Amino acid sequence: MLKTYEAIIQDGQIQWLTEQPNIQSGRVFITFLEDQSTVIDPVTRLIPFPKTTVDQVSGYLNYSGPPKSLDDFEAAIATGIQEKFNDYTCG
Repeated sequence: MLKTYEAIIQDGQIQWLTEQPNIQSGRVFITFLEDQSTVIDPVTRLIPFPKTTVDQVSGYLNYSGPPKSLDDFEAAIATGIQEKFNDYTCG
């Protein structure tokens, strides 16, 4: 299962913005946000996207399928990452 942790790297040092992973070894995927204006607000949260309004995202509220759990979302994200990784390495 994949779990996402958010951090900022400055001068080679990692500053965790979410809980720090409690792991001794493992496989990781590292994604860097490039070519985006990154803003750090007063509580040092990384904000890679512009603010959005409810009107801009309300189209997603019309979903009529079965309820999705957090595990469902994480599994879908993991599948997408694996497919993207396989496309990159095998394609």
